[in-house]
Amino acid sequence: MIKNSEGKIMGSKNCILITGILRNAFLNENIFKEISKRYDVFVVTSTDSAEDVKYLGRVKNVYYVEDDPLQLKIQNDLLQLREGFKYLQWQKLLLGYFLIDEWKNKNHVEYNKVIKLRTDLSFDSVENALERLVSIVEDDVCLNKEKCIAMNTDLYFSFDYKFFDIVSAFFIASLSNYYASFSFQSFKGCRSFHEMDFSAAKFLWLKLPRVVVGNLFKEADVYNALLKHDDQLKGFNGQSEVSCIRSNYKHILFPSEVAFLHYLLVSGFVVKSFKHRFSLSSLRNLSKKDIQALQFCKNNLHDEKVLQSFLSSVDFSLLPDDQADFFRDTSITAEHSGTIKVAYLLMKIANKIRPHGPYILEKLSEYQKRLDCEKDCN
Repeated sequence: MIKNSEGKIMGSKNCILITGILRNAFLNENIFKEISKRYDVFVVTSTDSAEDVKYLGRVKNVYYVEDDPLQLKIQNDLLQLREGFKYLQWQKLLLGYFLIDEWKNKNHVEYNKVIKLRTDLSFDSVENALERLVSIVEDDVCLNKEKCIAMNTDLYFSFDYKFFDIVSAFFIASLSNYYASFSFQSFKGCRSFHEMDFSAAKFLWLKLPRVVVGNLFKEADVYNALLKHDDQLKGFNGQSEVSCIRSNYKHILFPSEVAFLHYLLVSGFVVKSFKHRFSLSSLRNLSKKDIQALQFCKNNLHDEKVLQSFLSSVDFSLLPDDQADFFRDTSITAEHSGTIKVAYLLMKIANKIRPHGPYILEKLSEYQKRLDCEKDCN
């Protein structure tokens, strides 16, 4: 607890930081509106996403990189590097720290936890999103851990606010320590690997000293090596060739996910996995126009004109494969209700998404024959 300028004690709360392109934000508008009622939401993005901020509810503050000439120059300089685009999320994480800390001090607010989210996660429903966020801050997997971060790789993560400065400083460390660095990584300062949840992050891709762990060929080899050679790894500072299950590691100039993990490890964090996870939305790579067309189609599944329009207006190569299941199953339902023309159009959409699906091809041919028969009979 802290006191404001009038000497009143202010309660502590939790905050959410959203960074980067606000993909699919409009799909999750109702969810973010509810989230913003319970948490203080902050956004660091580019002006290209300015129109999408309105879908995030009552946002406390927004930082646009283009409004700061220095940060815009840093961003543009990064984009000149090979794989430099991978740094942008970490630049925005650091800017998020500055943004929230300034707000915290100005408004006399104390934050317990930071939850770093993105807008293109699959939240399923408002209830599901809120329930899982509550589990992040209340059913704390980091309970009784002195220095801990809960993660689902770099997609989203949560930690005590008091460590925000350390976590966000990865951007600075990444520029000097992780770009074009192909040697094994020292683990000095790392806590015991027996405390870690290997499913939380890319432990599998760590670069280890071969003289300590030997050759690694499969996933189990890596995890067994980390546990078996725990003390040796943390104390090893000699020379060694690298052992890494990621065979192309020398071709990756900035291994963003595993670099962030390694930075956290040597900063003394215990890395834990969330009890319940959000996944990435399967629609995250679609344009807003295509998503709206897909939604309109799904809301009018028995309208032949809508289905025909959808067939002629969408780039089906971008639609995720799981959408084929939806249209295939809906087509079967339409068949059973006796609307063969609708069933045919729905199965044709499924075929556009999954051109070589044998069952879809079989049903499409069947419906075509039935429609031809109906036409000949009339």
